[in-house]
Amino acid sequence: MVIVTTFQGNKKQRYLFLLLGIAILGMVFALWYRFLSRKPSSSHILPQKPPEIKIDFNMLKSPILRELKPFEKIVPLEDEVGRENPFIPY
Repeated sequence: MVIVTTFQGNKKQRYLFLLLGIAILGMVFALWYRFLSRKPSSSHILPQKPPEIKIDFNMLKSPILRELKPFEKIVPLEDEVGRENPFIPY
């Protein structure tokens, strides 16, 4: 059994369909060329040993940091918070 598919429509639709197919093939080729065909460059490869991290704790002894004052303690509210039904107008 042979299945024959024909595109029924006018010439303008046939050309648009052909143009759409060519555009899709072009995008597939561009994506393949951009992402799959190239070998990874050495700039994208991480170094084998990560750089050593050095923390300077002498910064904490700075006079600027000693002049900082802590925040004041926030006391809780003394009144009752909220209403029984928040959706009723005042």
